[in-house]
Amino acid sequence: MKVLIISNSDLHGGAAIASYRLHQSLKESNVPSIMMVRIKLSHDYTVIGPKGKFKKVTNKIRASIGSIINRLHTKEVRGFRSGNWLPSNWARIINKMDVDLVHIHWVGAETLSIEDLGRIKKPIVWTLHDMWSFCGTEHYVADNEENKWLNGYKNKHLLNLERIVWNRKNRSWGENINIVSPSNWLTECAQRSLLFKNNRHYTLPNILDINIFKPIEQKLCRKILNLSEEKKIILFGAFGGSGDLRKGYDLLTEAIQELAKTNKNSNDFECLIFGQSKPEEDIDLPVQVKWLGHIHDDTTLALVYNAANVMVVPSRQDNMPQTATEAQACGCPVVAFNCTGFPDIVKHKETGYLARPYDPSDLAAGISWVLNNTDNEKQLGINAAKTANEKWSAANLIPKYLKLYQDVVDSGKDK
Repeated sequence: MKVLIISNSDLHGGAAIASYRLHQSLKESNVPSIMMVRIKLSHDYTVIGPKGKFKKVTNKIRASIGSIINRLHTKEVRGFRSGNWLPSNWARIINKMDVDLVHIHWVGAETLSIEDLGRIKKPIVWTLHDMWSFCGTEHYVADNEENKWLNGYKNKHLLNLERIVWNRKNRSWGENINIVSPSNWLTECAQRSLLFKNNRHYTLPNILDINIFKPIEQKLCRKILNLSEEKKIILFGAFGGSGDLRKGYDLLTEAIQELAKTNKNSNDFECLIFGQSKPEEDIDLPVQVKWLGHIHDDTTLALVYNAANVMVVPSRQDNMPQTATEAQACGCPVVAFNCTGFPDIVKHKETGYLARPYDPSDLAAGISWVLNNTDNEKQLGINAAKTANEKWSAANLIPKYLKLYQDVVDSGKDK
């Protein structure tokens, strides 16, 4: 079984990291795997990136050109968009490669054109990291019954990019694409979608390296990172996502303010933020804040998770954020909203706390519940690490991926 993994990048972004971790795990399991990307950041010779100065330059401007086209909307839109308008010529290359199966991951931002993806003649598995594959240009959109991805973006506007892009997907893609979703929520959305309702669907989470993301003594981690050994540390990702309503940082700010009001010992709390350096303007939080900046390696990131008492992921919508799974693998309880992909990650009051969507007061109550009961926190951490080992380790998931690959290849031979 020779596998080709297709991704926008090998290391840039959560979806890219997830696809690269799968690639590494396949190789470690002696499965011939190669990876093809637009943006190569690793030095891994098994990852095929752009070669030559001209290709590297054109690859960098592809996403910018696509972004300009995406702005030609009839009305103002929010959130990241991908139209994948530009020719890519990848299908011709892929069809000549000596591989048995193509495993597609996140391919937005002009990685390859919609039409070119449809020209791939090899058996295809596609892991969805968001909703883009069955929507128009959107990567995330509300999942209620009023949304256009359920009916094919029917409207009277001629220049509606959502409708144009969805129609291109509908013309180019068929039922031969096998859809994998890391969360049950995304599987249900894809199954309900007009575009993929007749495709085969599977739910398989992303792989974690539990040899890196594992429990380490908290005092040691804090000493290495020069953090207080006495304070309760609340960990979350950077406020760089504050412009994205989906990420819920406005709800997190409200929750921390509520926490300070309802806890007399709020001076004993400290917020630790990774992924961004301290901004020029102060953020409105009533507790001490420390900024770690961007973390470039998993080993340091594992130390950060282990140094914290609780990880908060306040997203309104998320498939299976790796900040949540990584934290749990390190034995750090996670507090999030009981929505979208989070019930697949957090077992309420067993590995963390699932708050009422989208109630900042209950989010604060969840944080307080973890921090103010040492016995709770310790047992939650033990449960979280055990769950990670059982659900997200390569030992558990690689056999499931290989069975899926074989089933897909065999079903293609039967046709």
